[in-house]
Amino acid sequence: MCRVQRLGLPALLALTAVMLTACSGSGAKAGPPSSASSSPGSAASGQASTPGAATSTVPTSSTAPAGGAAPSLATGYLGPPPTTQPTQPTQPTQPARPTPGIPTTSAGCSASGLALVGTGGQGAAGTLISTFGLRNTGTGTCVLYGFPGTSLVDAQGRQIGAAARRQGAAGGQVRLAPGQAASFQLALAHAGCPSSAPVSHALRIYPPGDRGSLLVPYSQPVCTTPTVTAVVASG
Repeated sequence: MCRVQRLGLPALLALTAVMLTACSGSGAKAGPPSSASSSPGSAASGQASTPGAATSTVPTSSTAPAGGAAPSLATGYLGPPPTTQPTQPTQPTQPARPTPGIPTTSAGCSASGLALVGTGGQGAAGTLISTFGLRNTGTGTCVLYGFPGTSLVDAQGRQIGAAARRQGAAGGQVRLAPGQAASFQLALAHAGCPSSAPVSHALRIYPPGDRGSLLVPYSQPVCTTPTVTAVVASG
């Protein structure tokens, strides 16, 4: 302390200032360089903003655009999967087959264009066999094929007994030009019929394939079922 007093107050102040400067210079450390200032918006969001970098939008949904808009690759929506099934090839339609034995160039004979006539009969062993003809009264050619429908009726047109059963083969088709006729036979067994058996008044004929009918007088006791043959061309 005696030495300090010898230096004097001005010298002491100067020495103190030098010592303080030396201490502060040796204890100070160089800090890291300051970073670039972040913009307020980047600091608030916690993300650094790089100048000049392009901003890209990442799709977060693959749903279809609203309003029925067309699908867009920008949204990542490729549209719903197809639901329609592939069209199956159309199968060719099979042509209709004509009825065997019936020509396609001529129409079938109908009751309105025919006349029913009796051509005779004969008896054998208690059975009456009658022959009938169907004559074409129209102006064009028609065709008959198969069995006519046949039944016996009373004076009021009511059927007596069962309709005639078919007997023999169907035969072939018969083409009738105007004025030509086809024939068939009806067989009715009457042997042993009781006196109380009903007696027919007429014979009702349905031409093959037609719903119309014709009547011809025919008076016989009915106690059995008649039989009928197919139509054939008359000689």
